[in-house]
Amino acid sequence: MPVDIRLMRYVVAIAEEGSFGRAAARLHIAQPPLSRQVGELERELGVRLFERRPTRLTAAGEAFVESARKVIADVDRAVARTKAVAGGAVGVVRVGYVVSAAYEVLPRLQAAARKQAPGIRLDVTETDSAALAQGLRDGRYDLVFPAVSRTSTD
Repeated sequence: MPVDIRLMRYVVAIAEEGSFGRAAARLHIAQPPLSRQVGELERELGVRLFERRPTRLTAAGEAFVESARKVIADVDRAVARTKAVAGGAVGVVRVGYVVSAAYEVLPRLQAAARKQAPGIRLDVTETDSAALAQGLRDGRYDLVFPAVSRTSTD
């Protein structure tokens, strides 16, 4: 029986609840299958994770729970990041610009990106207009500012 994230969650829940019955209720599963699966895990590992009656972790169980919590947190972060990337909330936007955009347009873009999309990183490159056009065609840039014209409202 390979150790999977589900079993890790089960062991952590039992440790936190201090009872197989309360852990089963928290996990929305019946207590007998929970006990059976933890027993199979213990046989697979060759160690007892819990003392029964009263339910408490063994030294091996404490080590397992400490590591399992880290693995669970890593998996939860991986799932959240995957969803964020798929939803467009995380990633890199490659921006090319000419020097005149560096003074007004680029700082405003960076400020707006930090505020509206904090998971998006801007990868900015200054170059000339011809290189921007070619870079946009080649897919090196997602967004370009080839020239900036200022209009006066005075």
